[in-house]
Amino acid sequence: MKILIFSLACMAFLSANAQTLAQNKAVTDAFYVAFNGDAAKFDASALVAPDFIDHAIPSDVWMQMGANGIERFQNSIVAFKQAFPDVHVRTLKTVAEGNTVMVYLEMTGTFTNDFMGLKATGKSFKLNDVDIVEFNNSGKAIAHWAVQDAAVMWMQLGVKM
Repeated sequence: MKILIFSLACMAFLSANAQTLAQNKAVTDAFYVAFNGDAAKFDASALVAPDFIDHAIPSDVWMQMGANGIERFQNSIVAFKQAFPDVHVRTLKTVAEGNTVMVYLEMTGTFTNDFMGLKATGKSFKLNDVDIVEFNNSGKAIAHWAVQDAAVMWMQLGVKM
């Protein structure tokens, strides 16, 4: 009897954990769909927690944006999409474990409007990126990290640093 109860408890845990993994992956997928869409229609509050932190944005830039985590994140997406209106993300591989989702992706775009004090060059970029997103127990993203070679992007865009 104890083995049966233990087995049922393990199955319930694994089923609940698989559902959480699937939900976290679904939120991550929803972000990329929204990111690839119209910046004016992007609603970060549906995806991220109020105290969300984007570690991919330099902390001094992140703090200058003011507002809370959701508004900061929303503002950073809108600013990026204004500078690179045709930016597109293509997911290549998604892996989820615990409260973390890791996505290997390809990003492309054209630098058509000034961004963070840099003059637009009209040139395009293509780079690979690894996004790591941590979720709370409510299924909202609480943190994001990006692993990418930004120097490659800026070099392709003809930006002198």
